[in-house]
Amino acid sequence: GKEKIYDNIMGFDPSASIQHEYTPIFDDPNLQMAYDTIKVLFAMSPLLALFIVIYTGFESKEEEMKRRNKKEDFTLEGHGD
Repeated sequence: GKEKIYDNIMGFDPSASIQHEYTPIFDDPNLQMAYDTIKVLFAMSPLLALFIVIYTGFESKEEEMKRRNKKEDFTLEGHGD
């Protein structure tokens, strides 16, 4: 009925399902699993990198205060005489 026309206009036809057949590259199942694992790790690497940057990007309040105090602790001896 009406839903069928709307789905065809929107470009979505639920009766036409796309099925991809998985074709392994290697004959050895262990080698194929290693290959698939490496592919997934490469695909996830941007997310892993983002997680690592966010996770290691913050420091404790004590370290931050120590760094700020160290920045202000300097003298200009010998300059401007």
